[in-house]
This record gives sequence, structure tokens and C-alpha cells, in this order.
Amino acid sequence: MVTANVALRQMCRRLGLNAKVTQRLKRMETIRDKLLREPGLNLDRMQDFGGCRVIVPTIEDAYRLRDRILRRHPDARVKDYVAEPRGSGYRAIHVIAEYGLPKKPIEIQIRTPEMHEWADMVERVSGMLGINYKQEGHAEFQLWAKVLSRILELQAAGRPVPEALRENYAAVTQRLFRDLEGR
Repeated sequence: MVTANVALRQMCRRLGLNAKVTQRLKRMETIRDKLLREPGLNLDRMQDFGGCRVIVPTIEDAYRLRDRILRRHPDARVKDYVAEPRGSGYRAIHVIAEYGLPKKPIEIQIRTPEMHEWADMVERVSGMLGINYKQEGHAEFQLWAKVLSRILELQAAGRPVPEALRENYAAVTQRLFRDLEGR
């Protein structure tokens, strides 16, 4: 993982990106949850025990970094949740490439600050309430988070947020807080 972290920092520097690179090991609870959630998966096939996260200023920078990684690791696998966001509204580019000796798969998550703030907010709420909102839980919260993700995406691209989307966000927010007050 350290090898990947150092390589990513060098790539960002060469691309002239003002990026923040971090690394992490997946928690045992998260590994257990993933194994339960994905029936065909076992420990030997799990690709993301460890990973690096790179926060870059723009979506264009995220794609530039992805392309640089793929030039160095042509066999890497890519999951583009920017082009096709998850149902929850999660957006990022994931690249799984092998680093180190012996070679181990490392998941690299590339996000913009807005994508990172959104994902961090969902993680914090999940932790506070003890429900994994990325995968399950309160439908109204998930809808609210998905609409918020779309608004952040448009704002980051410098595009106007349609009035219908603003109205939808206001309505979903109202329902969410009404639901939470009733709990």
C-alpha cells in the first residue's frame, strides 16, 4: 500500500495536481459485511483489503489521473461511478491495480472534494445511526443523499441546478426530517 501511495503522489505531482493522497486498511467489520452482502465473494477473491484514496480538484483531473494509472498498469480494472453513479448517489472512480512485492491488488478511489464530502457525510450518518446507508436502511435518507449527490455534481461542473431538482430536494428534505422527528 505504501508503494501505491508513493506512486500516486508522484503521478499527481507530474500531472501538476494539487491532490491529497491517503491510504487505509479495510476494517474487519467492513470485510465481514461485504462477504455477507456478496454471496460469491470469498477472502481469496476480495480485491480491496487495502486501498488509497486520492482527492483531486476536478472531475477532469480525476480522469487524467485514471488515464495515467492505466498507462502504468494496463491490466488494472476500472469502475467508473462518475459516469454511472451507484444507486445511492455515490460517485468516484475506482481503479484496482497491483503494487508492491509480492504484487497485491490495491483499490484506488479517485474523488473530487464534493464527492469526498458526500461520501464522508453518508459514512458519518451511517456510523452515528448504526445503519449502512450505502447499502441499506432508511429509504428517505437514501433518496435525499442521491438528490444531493446530483446537485453537487452539477455545481462542480459549473452547470445550473434545474428548478425541478431544487424543488425535489426541498420536498425530500422535508419528508426526511419529518420521518426522523417521528422516530
